[in-house]
Amino acid sequence: MERTRALRMGLGNDREFHRFDVHAQRVTDLQQSPRVRTQLNAAEIQIESFAAQPPLRIRIARFSEVALAHARVSELRSRWNRGAWPTDRALLMIVQHGSLSVTGPDGKQKHGRGAFLMPPGPGTIHFATPTERTDFVCMSVPARITAAILSSGGADIVHSAEHGVAAALFAPTAAYISSVCGLAQTDVTDGDPLQHALEELAHSVVRLAGGDEARGPRTLYGSAIAAIRRGYDAPSLNPETLALTLGVSVRTLQSAFRAEGRTVAGAIRQTRAAAAVQLRHEHPHMPQSRIAALTGFGSVDSLQRAMQLGAAVQAPEQAPELR
Repeated sequence: MERTRALRMGLGNDREFHRFDVHAQRVTDLQQSPRVRTQLNAAEIQIESFAAQPPLRIRIARFSEVALAHARVSELRSRWNRGAWPTDRALLMIVQHGSLSVTGPDGKQKHGRGAFLMPPGPGTIHFATPTERTDFVCMSVPARITAAILSSGGADIVHSAEHGVAAALFAPTAAYISSVCGLAQTDVTDGDPLQHALEELAHSVVRLAGGDEARGPRTLYGSAIAAIRRGYDAPSLNPETLALTLGVSVRTLQSAFRAEGRTVAGAIRQTRAAAAVQLRHEHPHMPQSRIAALTGFGSVDSLQRAMQLGAAVQAPEQAPELR
């Protein structure tokens, strides 16, 4: 299994990070690139057809356990021979622009935007996009990340729209994955911390898309996360003011976050960073100082430190509202 995984990902070191781009106008262009051909064969993905104009564009980022892709394509027809993969992989896809149709082995189809979750299992899954250009990101992750909601005995495809989860809630996640796919090889000297953060991000996507966040009474942790999402843009927001707002002691609040493997200060910083990523994605020419001011950071230095820590990929499970 370990050797198969290494061959599949094409990596042998947890610290490694690999990046490459794909531009193509026809399927034969993909077949002529040894690097692309190897990647598609290893993932058991077959691209059958796509529109020549505009050309297919894919940015791929690979770690030892996680692979990411950001694609722009029209009239795509492809399939994932899921049964040929070892049962330790799952696939997550997020569609923000255009739409995607995903058909399972049983012929049932899920269609639209938002997040699609596909656990390990037998059979082939088919993907299709319309003539409208579709922009989506995807993550190949260890199956354990989807285990809490998905199982080989459950649904072949889970679509966030089934649970009433708006596609817009995944915008910060899609923006961050896209930004990682745009990193230069020299930007990441040690891929392990970023990979760990991406796995945490995948956990959040699974919980939100699977409807888990809407079930059950709101806990102190959940109330705190909601309050952070509402008030992250206020520079005065910190663990002390948050505890005061919720009517609990700082110690009680910190204990609730420790139980979730997080810290209060970290969650505030991560929410602000996620909002900053979204702003930068939507307004690429906005000055850093303006982004910092709109997202509650006291300075550009604070914003940059948060981004360097990979804070945005560990943001709370729902996207903050941009003011």
